[in-house]
Amino acid sequence: MTTSLKKKIIWRFSTFVALAMSAITIVVALMISSVLNQQLRQSLTQEANSTLERIEYKLSFLAEQAKVFSKNHFVINSLIDVDGRKLYLPELTKNFNQFEGIESLAVVDFSGKLIYGTKNNQESYADLSKFRKVLETGKSFIGVDKISLNIIIAEPIIYYDTPQGAIISEFAFTDIVKRASVKSDDLYYKVFVQDNLLDSHHYKKNNSYISVSVKGDEGTPFLKKLNFKLEFGKLSSVYYLPVRENIIRLIMISIMVICLAIVLSARIGATFSNPILELCDKVSTGNNCSPTGTNDELETLAKTFDNQNLEVLSAKQELEERVVLRTKELSASNKQLKSEINTRKKTEIQLKDAKEQAEQANLAKSRFLANMSHEIRTPMNAILGYSQILLRNKSLTNDSKDAIRTIDSSGKNLLKMINEILDISKIEAGKMELNSIVFDLNDLINNLSSLFELRCRQKQLKWEVKGFSNPVLVQGDEIKLRQILVNLLGNSIKFTDSGEISLSVTALDQKKYRFDIVDSGCGIPADAQKNIFNAFEQEEQGSKRGGTGLGLAISKKHLELMGSDLLLKSEVNKGSHFYFTLTLPPAKEMVISQELNYDFVMHLSPEYKVKALVVDDVQENRDVLTKLLSSIGVEVMEAKNGREGVKKTIENHPDIVFMDMRMPVMRGEEAVELILQEFDKDSIKIVAITASAFDHRRDYFLEMGCSEYISKPFKVEQIFNCINKLLDVEFIYSENDASKIEFSQLNMPDFNKFSIPQDIYKNLYNSVSLYNISETEKTLKQWEQDDRNSKQLTDHIWHLLKSYDMEAIIKVLESTSKTKINLSH
Repeated sequence: MTTSLKKKIIWRFSTFVALAMSAITIVVALMISSVLNQQLRQSLTQEANSTLERIEYKLSFLAEQAKVFSKNHFVINSLIDVDGRKLYLPELTKNFNQFEGIESLAVVDFSGKLIYGTKNNQESYADLSKFRKVLETGKSFIGVDKISLNIIIAEPIIYYDTPQGAIISEFAFTDIVKRASVKSDDLYYKVFVQDNLLDSHHYKKNNSYISVSVKGDEGTPFLKKLNFKLEFGKLSSVYYLPVRENIIRLIMISIMVICLAIVLSARIGATFSNPILELCDKVSTGNNCSPTGTNDELETLAKTFDNQNLEVLSAKQELEERVVLRTKELSASNKQLKSEINTRKKTEIQLKDAKEQAEQANLAKSRFLANMSHEIRTPMNAILGYSQILLRNKSLTNDSKDAIRTIDSSGKNLLKMINEILDISKIEAGKMELNSIVFDLNDLINNLSSLFELRCRQKQLKWEVKGFSNPVLVQGDEIKLRQILVNLLGNSIKFTDSGEISLSVTALDQKKYRFDIVDSGCGIPADAQKNIFNAFEQEEQGSKRGGTGLGLAISKKHLELMGSDLLLKSEVNKGSHFYFTLTLPPAKEMVISQELNYDFVMHLSPEYKVKALVVDDVQENRDVLTKLLSSIGVEVMEAKNGREGVKKTIENHPDIVFMDMRMPVMRGEEAVELILQEFDKDSIKIVAITASAFDHRRDYFLEMGCSEYISKPFKVEQIFNCINKLLDVEFIYSENDASKIEFSQLNMPDFNKFSIPQDIYKNLYNSVSLYNISETEKTLKQWEQDDRNSKQLTDHIWHLLKSYDMEAIIKVLESTSKTKINLSH
């Protein structure tokens, strides 16, 4: 919608004038309002101050009259003249009562006893502290009665400079204020004493007022003592009346000015618009625009239009030619674009199908891994369980024990490979989480050093470790860091046949540490280095030496989870250098958990009777757990599914139930829920047993109501620890266990005071380094026969040997050999 130039000029000029007049009106109104408000407030303040002065004068007058009255000889004499005061006190008080606003007058003696009073049933002032103060100090008092809000003036009666009594007068304060205040219908006042409203005049709550308030100050000492405040106000309507009148006058003037502006702008608009309209008519008819006869800017505009018409005609012809050419090009491009769109749609459909197939494959992989983990862990539970039970048999020969240890070790290696596959699966699924704890980094390095120093000696490699001399308490995931270092050091030993291997840990600052693992092994080719961190990827040497190909992938993923990265420098036939930087914030203290060792448990103490129920659908799993529990004196019952487990629990009420979670007929979760409906959680302990290797399942089972969680394949110490922790029982240990507890937990021997014969030391060190159990036992027995004084040390080594802790034995031997070992034998 177009608007004529004339209308625009009229509208804009009129709007400008209207806005200007509105602004002037608002400014003038605000100025008038401000001036009147200031004048009104000044007037109210002056009136309020005058009223204060009048009230102050009245109070000072009354106080002076009370002082004069107290000095009257008849008043002083009345304190002792009992008969005479009845005659002259009424006459004296009659004259005093003529003052405005007086309510009562009383004469009291020094004890506060009322001698004379004008008010019936006048109270005694003996117990009032404010009057006692007047009698004691001889100083006058002015105050307000909290109940009647009257002014009370107490003046002491002085005789020979000693207060003998007091005159107490009470005045109606409201009468004094009313007489002192100005009377006006449009004026109100409020009187406050001690923050209490004493009186108000002409005040209406719904009206709007402009008010001021004044308080007693140094110029009005009596009112200041009373905390007196006077509020004066005037109706806002009276104040706004002249403001409104002036605003109306300004509005009328503004309307007249706007009308004049409209007429003037209409004339100006016609002067500009008429020549332009004539020019438009010429342009529309195609005639030449010039000359216009104005000899101004319009004449120049007309000539410009004529020139533009010629250029437009030329451009129009050229444009038509271009349109024809562009139409042909667009037609060809349109065909090509349609072809590309069809191709892209097909590609998108293929990508969508591929994505769905990948998601289904990933889901199938996860299900397969979970199922395979369960299926493999179930028979592994029987294999490792029976191997642990057999190792507890004291009647086995050493060869049999070695064979069983081989079975146990092989099973654990297989379990480790399964766990690695599950770890990489959890990492890829984004379900791997950090478990941050406080640990000693120096202790971790020393433990790894003990472990890998022995393995290096077996391959005749030089081992070097650079760490810290003192404990270094840090916060981080110790388990994952240990796994990373074990993987890297294990690979270094695996691929190094000669030379040396080193582990170096350096503190970059208070919370950053650099880890370097360097070996002199076969090295990694440059073309294989980019794939070496991929899962299941191995270069040629790695595939020849075995393994899953997951160690480096898991280590790299763990470091990425910790906010770091695993880096590599390697040359063929020169060795490899793995390194990474890790942030481990410092920690103040570390909680050290002390767990009992159950290696030498024989059976339960006679005073403890334990009844257990084993629920598992696999016969072998039930047999393993039943035999293990029965061997220590636990009464065991079995159930082959959840339904049968619930029935036997209700019938026999066992102390503890070992419940498998994955069974036919009724799953373990349902069975636990039914059992907890019948029994209180504290009266029966349920231990969840599952082949799942995922850590989050533990929290799930504990929230479900189970007291503990054990994953298959379980360890003997896990079962015994459950019984000990949940049922608070005691065990009887074998004879070796007593020395075990004494030396390993309570009274570790001082190795520095022992000396070992050189031949015993050499044989013992070699047999332990080679994991030769039989030779180690033989050497220990020979040592015990030759040297009875070293029984404490040999008992400690026997204990370590029983738990197959060869690294700890090496530490003991090295500690002794570095001090007082006797090499002269």
